[in-house]
Amino acid sequence: MKIINLDKENETAWNDYIKKNSQSSIFHTLEWKQIIEETYKFKPLYFLAVENNEVRGIICSFLTSSLIFGKKIVSTPFNFYNQPLFEDQEAGNLLINKLKEIGLKEKVKYIELKTLEDLNIQNPELQKHPHYFISNLKLEDTEEEIESKYYNRLRKNLRTLKRNAEKNNIKISFSDDDKDLKQFYNVLVKIYRDKHNMICQPYVLYKNMKENFKGNFRLLIAKKDNKVIAGMILLFFKDQAVYAYGASDLNYKILSPGTILIDHAIKFCSKNHYKTLDFGVTSQYQTELLNFKQNWGTTEHKMPYYYIPITQKEINPPDYYTYMKNLRKPFKYVPIPLIKMASPIITRQLG
Repeated sequence: MKIINLDKENETAWNDYIKKNSQSSIFHTLEWKQIIEETYKFKPLYFLAVENNEVRGIICSFLTSSLIFGKKIVSTPFNFYNQPLFEDQEAGNLLINKLKEIGLKEKVKYIELKTLEDLNIQNPELQKHPHYFISNLKLEDTEEEIESKYYNRLRKNLRTLKRNAEKNNIKISFSDDDKDLKQFYNVLVKIYRDKHNMICQPYVLYKNMKENFKGNFRLLIAKKDNKVIAGMILLFFKDQAVYAYGASDLNYKILSPGTILIDHAIKFCSKNHYKTLDFGVTSQYQTELLNFKQNWGTTEHKMPYYYIPITQKEINPPDYYTYMKNLRKPFKYVPIPLIKMASPIITRQLG
């Protein structure tokens, strides 16, 4: 068995492998690789384990360099996941060892593998830190059965919310218009600043996702008076749907447009025969958000991030929700135009 670099000649083999592998996600696709390269200029480290011209496994990762966190290798930056996929222990260990070889050469602090499930592999160098939750909603029931699971658990009655939305002329729809994407981005930047005291990803990320994922990218929006007041980005791959990003204008909080959007998204995914809707990664300290997701009928489990120390022997990865939380509070006073201008530079340092 040998490890080879991903190149133009074996892209078809890569695509065929993730199509048939039950654990693959949209974040294993070559489109995602291109999105990350174009947005952040991180160096991709994509390899295949091949035996007798048959792919036995793949691994995705990026080499990042930060003034804040130093050099590291991550399977994918920020809060998504694409664990190594392999058919047996040999393929898995060879792929991981390939990253270690590069990590030693580049003198990175550590290698980080973001996985949805425990890796079925024996490797004493892997350290497991399950410090985030993933929330998933199963959609194998009928639309009515799925709705009954969450309808009575929500704080506000959905029927009342929908009536109020109708009275206030709020329209729910999917949009392919770049103007709507930009308006949604404005809402996203503001909610990140005002509520979370965090910087949002640059607009080019969402533009690249729309252009590269094409039909597998959908923007669901709520509009009032032709203005986007809430939105969510949904990604689709095989029978999986991912709620990747979402935001609502706090000025319309009483109308809960985000809640109506989630209800709409669940019904859309169910109607179109998707089996799961991924509600995303949540810090273990965001108990209110975890409870909100559970109200929709999701099930949670801790995501086992794996680390291999290289130059940093003790791994104590920061939690994105609590990291420098008090020091971030003044961020809510930073002007929105300045945030947009600085985002491409700053987020690259946080990857």
